[in-house]
Amino acid sequence: MFSGPAFRLWYRWVYQAGRYGPSQADFQDDNYWMLLQTGLLAGFSEQRKLCLAILTRSLYLLEINISTNHMSIMLKDRKIYESQYEKYCFLFGTIVLDRYPNQVSACCGDLSSMMSAESLIHQSWMTTLLSAAISPKVQDGIRKIIGCWYMEFVTQSKASPDAREFLMEGFLPWATQGFLFTSSILTSHHSTVCTHSSQLIGLVQAHVQNCSDNSTRLSLLRDILRFVLEKKGSIFPYALLSLVEGLLGGFKSTGSLGSILPFDIELIVQVSSQTGFAEIARDLCTAHCMAFTIKTSHEMCSSVQGFRILEERWNEIAGNSQSKQAVSMDQDTGPLRNDTARQRSLQAFSDQLRESNHRLLQGEGLIQACNYVLGVLEANDSTGISPQLLHHALDAIWDEFDTQEFPRTIVMKLPSLFLHTNCIRLCIGKEENTTNSQSVKDLLSLVAKFVRTMHRLSEGRPYALTPLTRSIRNVCLLLPDAIDSLGLEDFLVRFANNLPQPKPEFLLEAAFAGNLQDYLPQRTYASYYDQREWFGYACVIDLLNRFPEGQLKTAKRVLDRLLQAWVAQKVPVNIITKWKTILQLHMMVILSEFCILRNDSTEMSRYLKSFMDVLGMEPWPRYRYLLEWILARLYLHSPEHRDNILDLLEAQEDSTPKHTASLIKIAVTVASFVDTPHTFTLRLMTLLVTLCASSKVAIRHESHWAFPSVWDTAESRGWTDLLSNPAFAALNAHIRSLDKFQITSAEYSSRTLKLDQGNDHTLWNLFQGDYMRVDPPERELVTIADFEELWAEDPNLEAKLPPPRIPLGSPTTPISDPAPATNLETPNTTIINSTPTLPPSIPLQTKSSTWQTTLLPSGPSPGRATSLILIASLITNPHNLGGLSRAAEIFGASALYMPSLATLAHRDFLSVSVTSHKHIPIYALCPAELPEFLVDRKREGWSVVCVEQTDQSLVLGEGGTRLPRRCVLVLGSEKGGVPGEVLAESDGCVEIRQWGVTRSLNVQTAAAIALFEWQRVWGEGGREG
Repeated sequence: MFSGPAFRLWYRWVYQAGRYGPSQADFQDDNYWMLLQTGLLAGFSEQRKLCLAILTRSLYLLEINISTNHMSIMLKDRKIYESQYEKYCFLFGTIVLDRYPNQVSACCGDLSSMMSAESLIHQSWMTTLLSAAISPKVQDGIRKIIGCWYMEFVTQSKASPDAREFLMEGFLPWATQGFLFTSSILTSHHSTVCTHSSQLIGLVQAHVQNCSDNSTRLSLLRDILRFVLEKKGSIFPYALLSLVEGLLGGFKSTGSLGSILPFDIELIVQVSSQTGFAEIARDLCTAHCMAFTIKTSHEMCSSVQGFRILEERWNEIAGNSQSKQAVSMDQDTGPLRNDTARQRSLQAFSDQLRESNHRLLQGEGLIQACNYVLGVLEANDSTGISPQLLHHALDAIWDEFDTQEFPRTIVMKLPSLFLHTNCIRLCIGKEENTTNSQSVKDLLSLVAKFVRTMHRLSEGRPYALTPLTRSIRNVCLLLPDAIDSLGLEDFLVRFANNLPQPKPEFLLEAAFAGNLQDYLPQRTYASYYDQREWFGYACVIDLLNRFPEGQLKTAKRVLDRLLQAWVAQKVPVNIITKWKTILQLHMMVILSEFCILRNDSTEMSRYLKSFMDVLGMEPWPRYRYLLEWILARLYLHSPEHRDNILDLLEAQEDSTPKHTASLIKIAVTVASFVDTPHTFTLRLMTLLVTLCASSKVAIRHESHWAFPSVWDTAESRGWTDLLSNPAFAALNAHIRSLDKFQITSAEYSSRTLKLDQGNDHTLWNLFQGDYMRVDPPERELVTIADFEELWAEDPNLEAKLPPPRIPLGSPTTPISDPAPATNLETPNTTIINSTPTLPPSIPLQTKSSTWQTTLLPSGPSPGRATSLILIASLITNPHNLGGLSRAAEIFGASALYMPSLATLAHRDFLSVSVTSHKHIPIYALCPAELPEFLVDRKREGWSVVCVEQTDQSLVLGEGGTRLPRRCVLVLGSEKGGVPGEVLAESDGCVEIRQWGVTRSLNVQTAAAIALFEWQRVWGEGGREG
């Protein structure tokens, strides 16, 4: 690799004239172009700029056709080549050197054009550009823009065979990084997908499909598999799966699986033995690798070392609906199997524990012990089980569970064991025997510890959430006394404040579970990790919705603890606060429905005030809607307090507009209640008439929206005295005639959402209502489908549980059915759109690409040889002087004079000049010395021209007026212009024609126009000889 001085020497060499420059034979040498590409790819910024300039100059010097491995040019199309390579240089500078994300995104259309078959750019140059753009030295944001564009381009276009080098050495090292997968997960109740994985699969498949023959495809297969193996287990597991799936899809779609050789199968077997996979990823890798062999004879496959292990693993997966570990969860095997009497079986278990010094629980023995003890609990009622023996058994299991660091299969099994109804009956039962009494306390303490630990464990491991919450719901609804014994109050508060969320690795498992179901439909995510996290959410919410009547004190304590945090906020409240969640409000909606005593006026008043105070502080519209929901329900159950809402409306002068708008919504809802009297509605309509004329826009608009609803209520009740009121009737007719009153559901906002608590108090509206879709939309935690699935899980159990207080409700939009699965023989092919949808080529910004102007042949800091001097000695404003520095440097003035060089350090000067003052000679020239300076310049042959409006000034650019070639351009001061003593030394004055009424241009603008006019006339001819 050349050093920096070598590239600069090369640069000067190509700019030499005559016989000392490069010959045409040099251009025919492939090494010439290859070394340029090496500099662009591996060089630092200055070397890359030099290489771009060398490329441009070399194309200018070409006199013969070139056809090498790294360059191809036909002189008959010289103009087209020069144009395309000029754009190539601009693209390289913008993407690799400047790296502004918005400009890089705008380049994608031109990249597509240059990669197309019509482009004359040699493919090796595009490979160089893309490799440099996706290099680890470039920031991740730029690499992602280019990488995503490349994946889209290849899947929609014919990839060039020459792109193999870039694919293997540049693209795949970037595309297989784990964060690209974890940051591109899209999850909903209907599907979980990893968009980066889908794009990578499509790209690899497209490369396979675009290969010209089977030999080329096999070569690509081997290259990618070797790339995986060379990582030696460090490759991200889901990146490996994506690469293998893309290869498999490409070979299936081209019918090339039959061409796979034993050598290829050996590589596939080695890939299948990679470690570090999660459960679903491991089985999917096995399925993909086996799918490569379906067209190859079994004898040939069996001859490959390690294939039988792969085949055995596949048969194990395909022959059972659950993994080996999962199967063992439901089996009673080993030394613990015992068919003797029930009580003696538990005693025998305890005896064997002591005899084996607990070694019986090690390894697979732990799951066997869980099944054994669970069988004892299932076969006996609580009176036939010894609390002491049960505590001994569960304590031993818990210790070993902790020792083994919470294995997944045991995590999913233990809730059904520790929270079994017979175990909980023992915990909450009253035992008179002193020994048993202590054992019961010990057992209860162990079970409570289990609940606390498992709850915290579920916050990081989502597969623990559903088994735990399912068991807690069932046992607490069947045995309400367990609620306090198990510490459910703390559980519910922590659940609301720290909602367990799945980590990216589990979301990726869910995303790839669908791919495994293409082979084995029974292999769902639930078969590995139980139901998704929202099923666990539904268990907790259903428990609250059915909370036992005898445990209302616990429910009220939960409500108070949740509410207290909201009441204790300090004004002003931040719009977004980390500790506040929508689940907290959802739980308060459910709890406030039944745990606030309706016949206790004092308690009702206290809660009404607390929720009203929170509503007055809360800025977030979605949270305000739920608070309005709670308050409306409280007023529904307390008719004696309804007039308070109107009292608050009458005293709304001290309220914020949004709080008054909320009061109007609540009042309209209260008016719609069937038992709301006529007097309330009359008073409300009278208030709305005045509020419709409020000076505050939010109050006025909310009143306009509210009045027709109250009118409809009065109309449905037949209150003719209200309907015949001329003021009410006129206002109603006017509001209904407004265009904005006619809305569609797609135009709903937080203002237009109706609060109908008489009819819409359902789980559907609470968790999936329109307010959840108001921009920005909120992710749905649960859906009514989750509740239906929960209730259908055990119909016999549901019959024993108390009914839900809030009905389910009906969805307004249908829920789509999941797509059917396929088997191993069905090609899992990514569909490639034959019509490209890539962004079109658009004009590119080039102002930041300065490599062309910073690499002049005379060196890095060339002298400015133009015969134009700008005099700004009469200017005093640093801001204007900074602008003049910038204009003078851009338009090529040879020097700039200003009153003092101290201005160069002034903040206002630097804010406008940027770095222009570093690229132009600047000298100090005070105003008193200016006339003498001009005289001296005139003696040297310069002409002095003042930019000033005088009776003798010529209009610049008109009537043949032009600035002299050797010109000293003098600018006047901001207020006084050019003084007489300076005008006396000038050779003439010019001014700029104006069409507006403003007296004059800013001095920066005027100078820029004059400088441009000089460059337009003289240009290169104005340089000193």
